[in-house]
Amino acid sequence: MSLPAITRLQTLDDSCLRELSARFVEVGFTSDLLARVEPIAAGFLDPLRLCLVRDALVRDGSPGARLGRLFLYSDTVLRSEVEEALGPSLTGVAIASGLIVDAPGDDGDFVRSSFQLTPLEGLYFLSDSLGVGGEAVMGPGQTTLPLIRLAESLPGESVLDVGCGPGSVALFAARRGARVLGTDINPRAIELARWNGRLNGLTATFEVGDLTAPARGQLFDLVFSQPPFVMQPPDMDAVTYLHGGAWGDELVFRLFAQLPSILARAGMAAILLDTALRPEAPFHQRVRAALGGAPLDLVVLLAKGMTPDVQAIAYAQLEDPGLGARFAGDAVRYRRHLSRLGVTAFHHGMVLLRVPGDGAAKARYSIQLLVRSLGALRPEAVATILSALDLAAHPDDALLPCAVAWTGGTTWIEERPTPDPQLEPTCRLRFPPNSPFLELEVPAASFRLFEILGRCESIEEGVSLYAEACSCAPEEVRAEVLHFVREGLSRGALRPR
Repeated sequence: MSLPAITRLQTLDDSCLRELSARFVEVGFTSDLLARVEPIAAGFLDPLRLCLVRDALVRDGSPGARLGRLFLYSDTVLRSEVEEALGPSLTGVAIASGLIVDAPGDDGDFVRSSFQLTPLEGLYFLSDSLGVGGEAVMGPGQTTLPLIRLAESLPGESVLDVGCGPGSVALFAARRGARVLGTDINPRAIELARWNGRLNGLTATFEVGDLTAPARGQLFDLVFSQPPFVMQPPDMDAVTYLHGGAWGDELVFRLFAQLPSILARAGMAAILLDTALRPEAPFHQRVRAALGGAPLDLVVLLAKGMTPDVQAIAYAQLEDPGLGARFAGDAVRYRRHLSRLGVTAFHHGMVLLRVPGDGAAKARYSIQLLVRSLGALRPEAVATILSALDLAAHPDDALLPCAVAWTGGTTWIEERPTPDPQLEPTCRLRFPPNSPFLELEVPAASFRLFEILGRCESIEEGVSLYAEACSCAPEEVRAEVLHFVREGLSRGALRPR
């Protein structure tokens, strides 16, 4: 199957596109529909679950559900049902522009969509169905949501979306009024991004180019990217939206090297990717090396990813969504490639880079943290992590007058192998379900220090009270307490107060 032409899409004027998007909302073809059906058989490959999703939409029978079958789940739909959902006029426009075509082998009663059209958080994104060519443009999905939420909430007047695809992140930043530039090496992606801007009535600039090349000479408050990060076996043709090099991260490391030159003062970059675990070279150390000494604070947040076996299957399914003739061969090629490289595990990762607002001549911190999931990284969680690390980076004299508190909703657990109270317990902190942090094991004695710091007006007061509890002089425990505070701030157990 070849990629559908997009030239006829350009014949739709802005008023027609506004009418189309308004009709989608009116009949219920919105992200609410997506939220109702996506949990069906979640975790299974699409070819195994889509029959149930489509059946749920058939049983729903609403106009929005019919459009969901047509645009989201590659189903054929009666032309008369589409006309009931869109109206005869908009249906005719959709057919004339190539958005909808006659279903193959049909006598004209059924139609299908040439594209994927995704409703997401109040916007609509036209993209390609996958498996139709190396220049296909991948639409937004659940993995993109952490970046979208940041783009909508972080302050910043100028935004760069690198590898923008159909404009998924860029248009959310534009919706809040930012000045936005989206770049992509694929000209088809840029055309679809511009079309999606018109469909949503939003203004953003989209330019063809490699990574940040179209932005050369400009500075941005915010930079976002979810670059191609899939490993490419040597015997497999490159797919633009998918492959990031033999290891999958060669492309993103080129991006890291370019970021220092385009971030404005106090600017921030957020990069979303998957990465193979390399114990001999921790990811954050490799990122720091790629930055070439630039004074950027670095935070790498990693969540456990798929096993190599599952990853190979997932990669192969992206290129052959129907699990057709090429699927098995591709899955084996991917798996053998991972074996040759010695890959045993993957992480989902978000990399946060910030230019210190105080004009510091060097980075204040480089840290790599394991988190429960990237889906839990909502903007407020990211803000909490960054403010805690900023405080932890203070020199001793500046940190002592500050106050901290333990993280709200934390459960404090003591466990002993027997009821003997003389035994030293194993102590753990369990964070609330909405927290991105993993459960944390701590020394039993630290519970006392948590309690002291939580009721003090300053860390310096906490030093004095802890010294009394230990029958020591304050200067004997100051370094210990400051180390404890910095560890607690960096691992989510403490927060600024």
